[in-house]
Amino acid sequence: MRKSIFLLGISVFFLSACSSSAPPTPMPTEVRLIFPETPTPAAPECSATRIIPTPASEEASLFPPVTKDDMVRGPQDAAVTIIEYGDFQ
Repeated sequence: MRKSIFLLGISVFFLSACSSSAPPTPMPTEVRLIFPETPTPAAPECSATRIIPTPASEEASLFPPVTKDDMVRGPQDAAVTIIEYGDFQ
């Protein structure tokens, strides 16, 4: 008898835990998104730049030649030579 009352109590406990006695949570009906207004950037202005072409190999260079007084790094017969001129003031 005690065993059946215990089993009946356990059954009622589990069945009451499964009941839907809790009120349903309210769901939002409308989602409203707020976007801040951003200014539209103006179209960039186009401008033409006039450049002087690099002289051909037959013409004289616009820059002085590299001398032994200049700082050199790398082999003398490199495939590419980069010359940087700077003025530190």
